[in-house]
Amino acid sequence: MTWEIVLGLIALVGFIASIGGFVWRLSSMIARLEKAVETMTKAVESLRVDNDAEHIRLNEKLENHETRIVRIETKVG
Repeated sequence: MTWEIVLGLIALVGFIASIGGFVWRLSSMIARLEKAVETMTKAVESLRVDNDAEHIRLNEKLENHETRIVRIETKVG
């Protein structure tokens, strides 16, 4: 083997190692991002359910309030 072939093989192994490291880091980052998106989706769904329940509760209070106002206005007028 000549030195050129040895140096070429060393360069090729170094290139493969650097690309492999990059792909490894990218893969782990994508996995973490997928987990974060999954957690965020669950949190948003929970907030949506809580928000819907709160809207129902507020609408009931508003209807009661409007009924009281109507009663007061009919007594006064």
